[in-house]
Parts: sequence; structure tokens; C-alpha cells
Amino acid sequence: MKITDIINQKNEININIKDLDIILSHRGFAYIDTLQCKNLNECLRKFKNLNLNPKGLFINIKTNPQVLLFEIQDFIDKIYEIIDDETDAIFGVKYLENENVKVEVLCTGLNLQFNNKGLFC
Repeated sequence: MKITDIINQKNEININIKDLDIILSHRGFAYIDTLQCKNLNECLRKFKNLNLNPKGLFINIKTNPQVLLFEIQDFIDKIYEIIDDETDAIFGVKYLENENVKVEVLCTGLNLQFNNKGLFC
């Protein structure tokens, strides 16, 4: 995922520079990834497994036109159930002619800690 692509691409639900500025304004560590899945439910499971507690969250959903808007809204609602109530969350949606779902994730303001078993948030 390129930040410039997020701003410059034409989406069904667009992200602008002010939206991105809100997400990037949170201090701390950041995490960026693209979750490639067969459907939104699989992406939701992958997001839960990340076990992140961001202060800022940007999610850009790229999916095929057969995925209905209410399915995307359901996915977004479930993300809101996972994250903290005070997390700044912004979502974008782009329809692409392909069979897979890609969910681009940018988490900011992470408080990463280390213990003898490794990294956790």
C-alpha cells in the first residue's frame, strides 16, 4: 500500500488528505499491512488476529462489485466492535474487477511492549 495511492485513487468511498492527517497524527508505533482474503469475514478474522489497539486506524477495502454495500457496512461495524471507542477510524472502499478481497490496514499510535515471549500490544 502506498500512501499516495490512497489519496489519489478514485474510490466509491474516498479518503482525503485531512482524513489521513488525523490517522497519522497519533504518536507511537505504526503498523501497515494488506490483508488478502477470499471474503470480508476472512479479513475480519485476520484483523482480529493482529491483536492491535491503535489510536488511529485507516482501512481501505478493495473488493469486487458483487460485494454489496450492506456487507461492507457489516464488516465496518464489526471492526468498530473490535477497536477502542476512542480510536479515530476512517474507511475507504474501492470496487475492483477481481475475485479476492484486499483490506489495506494502517494502524497508528500503537503502544508496543516487549516481554520474554516477544512483542505484544
